[in-house]
Amino acid sequence: MKKLLCLLLATLMILSMFAACSKPAKDSSTGDTSSSSSEKKEEPKKEETKKEEPKKEETKKEDKKEEPKKEEAKTEEKSLVNTDMMLPVTKEEVEMDILVRLTTDSAEPEEIWFWQYYQRKTNVKWDFVTVLDSAWGERKPIMMATGDYPGTILISDAFTNNEINNFGKDGTFIALNDYIDDYGYNMTQRFNEFPDAKAAMTCPDGNIYALAKIGPTYLGSINANINAVWLEKLGLDLPTTLDEFYDVLKAFKGMGDVNGDGIENEIPWGARWENGQNRGVILNALGLVTNGDIGNGVAIKPDGSACYFPMQQEYLKYIEYANKLYTEGLIDPDAFTITEEELVAKGQLQTIGFMAATPRYYTAEGGWEEYTYIIPMTENKGDRPVWFKSSYTYSPTFFVTDACEYPEVAVRWIDIFYTAEHSALAGYGPNRNDPDQMEGWEDTFIGWIAVDKPNENMIWTMGDPGTATYVSLSFSDEKGVPFRPADMSTVQLRNMYMLPWASAHIFMMGDEWFYTENGWAITAYTNDFSGTTEAIWRKSFVENAKEYQVLGYPSMVFYNDEESEFINENLTLITDYAKAEEAKFITGARPLSEFNDYIEQLKNLRADEYDEILYNYYERYKASLN
Repeated sequence: MKKLLCLLLATLMILSMFAACSKPAKDSSTGDTSSSSSEKKEEPKKEETKKEEPKKEETKKEDKKEEPKKEEAKTEEKSLVNTDMMLPVTKEEVEMDILVRLTTDSAEPEEIWFWQYYQRKTNVKWDFVTVLDSAWGERKPIMMATGDYPGTILISDAFTNNEINNFGKDGTFIALNDYIDDYGYNMTQRFNEFPDAKAAMTCPDGNIYALAKIGPTYLGSINANINAVWLEKLGLDLPTTLDEFYDVLKAFKGMGDVNGDGIENEIPWGARWENGQNRGVILNALGLVTNGDIGNGVAIKPDGSACYFPMQQEYLKYIEYANKLYTEGLIDPDAFTITEEELVAKGQLQTIGFMAATPRYYTAEGGWEEYTYIIPMTENKGDRPVWFKSSYTYSPTFFVTDACEYPEVAVRWIDIFYTAEHSALAGYGPNRNDPDQMEGWEDTFIGWIAVDKPNENMIWTMGDPGTATYVSLSFSDEKGVPFRPADMSTVQLRNMYMLPWASAHIFMMGDEWFYTENGWAITAYTNDFSGTTEAIWRKSFVENAKEYQVLGYPSMVFYNDEESEFINENLTLITDYAKAEEAKFITGARPLSEFNDYIEQLKNLRADEYDEILYNYYERYKASLN
């Protein structure tokens, strides 16, 4: 009996153990809720990982090249960035570091209106790393090689396009595409409005590593001014063709002693041919849209394709025309050897009839008033002119590095300057009639004003004077009288109290665009040296040339690796040869009959391959706009 009882007990114990061991397997196989509960318990670990922000940041700092996972980044971003309104940028104060460039007469950033105002409005407090404009070229390679750079950099044209591309590929500059999508509200609007801007900022790998200025403005063009007083004395109209231009220059040469100094030293075309705008005046008249810079030699042909202009038939026509003018003494005989200072000295004597430059810099005080902007010319009478207009997108200005703790805040901060209001404030300072903007600066000289109508001390430059608002940007009162110290220029004032001009491209939109957006269809300048000259050339440009502008080759270009390598290895040799032979052809040192030999030598230097690179890039660029 005892044996039977022991056997029964042992059997029960074994069955109990078997049941205990078999239950989880049964639950797992039958889909019992206990299995689901067990899986759900693992999810909090994922959330705990997200919440352990300090550990995530430590990992990021140890390996800066490893970008945070998108989901993890968004958890942090939502806790920092204000997505409800434009300002403030963050819900609470965030401290970040930034590299800025100063000039020798700049105040420290902490003492400048711009940084004070936008720290107060954005909640972003910047720790500044500064570098003098003159020292940046020496400091840059050391800083970038050692990794001793801050999280953000705000310097216009601080890096070449090749450098931007390379620093993007190696992770030094972070890709901003996702941050723009999520936090670049204004940038996205501008990209939709100006698709060429996004195309120009995009590197071959599809990423944006630098944010640049978008300047849909007429100001980026060739300067070309002619002495209207001389035209009036001769009873001549502005020339509209190259033949008429030749006749005008011939008439200028025959005027004799125009300035009354007793010497017949008048120069029909005063030029320093190193300035490509001289070349550009003729090439545009022949149908090639270019600024005339032989350094890259790029132009847009009438069929809309890009080319290397020193190899084109239009370039031969340009050489022939310029040679004719030079041979007959219509171009300054010193044009290929003259220095900038020597050209200014000649201009001070009021001896120049035409110049591909701004007269303000090459004439005596008051003498600039004699000049007016030309009408873009053509080869044949009746053809519609084309006139170079620089690319909308230029001056890469804002960079976010792998040392940046809060890249989403950096992008959200710079994004506000892609609006008309804040672009204007960054460029020109506060509205003197806005107490909030002037807070703490009421007794200073900075700021601008808006007036209903101009007065005798102001001159209009664009728009309808009957309807537009006049804005004085020369730090003057309602009567146009400067309230800055007499011995302080507007540039010095800007450097000391506002944003140094070296950094002022932070107004990320061109001024013509934000004038219009802000309702400033007319700009008024005080009747002083800098203001008046600026206004005069703008006014005559609008009247004579603006309608003929055609967008040129992009100025912010990212070639692929193969193209970049070719350009780095070959373009200098190509350019040096083309420039040297051009001077020989124009001055007569080399006969025009050798032009075909010149083309063959360019091909030997592989200029035809460079021409193909320009063509291919521009075709890709145009395709990316669609």
